[in-house]
Amino acid sequence: PPPPSSAVDRLTAAVAGLGVKDDDDAVDAAAAMAAAKLEQSLGLDDASAAYVARVALGDILSDGDVPSALETAGEAATPFLDDEDAPTAEPLAAALLVAVAALDDTAAARREAAGVVETLRAVFPA
Repeated sequence: PPPPSSAVDRLTAAVAGLGVKDDDDAVDAAAAMAAAKLEQSLGLDDASAAYVARVALGDILSDGDVPSALETAGEAATPFLDDEDAPTAEPLAAALLVAVAALDDTAAARREAAGVVETLRAVFPA
């Protein structure tokens, strides 16, 4: 199949394979990354961007429903936008894609660390 074309499509695909959802530190770091992206793409101040990122990421992590999360985040962002009619789905999806990629990297690092531990246990049994 062809690769997903929009940020929303890429986000939906990334969320489907997401492994880390319960690591508070990783989620906080991912939300901060999304917030920084939202500051750039939507022109939000840091507090507003952090709030919108947390709402959106929390929604995605709770049920994986990307369209619903984007709608909720768009509603949360609207009061902070200079142009309340500006489209938000693509910028929000792009920001959340950064966050989900960070969470996926965390999951990959955990799998790698677990593999190293298993190898060490096999080589050096207790």
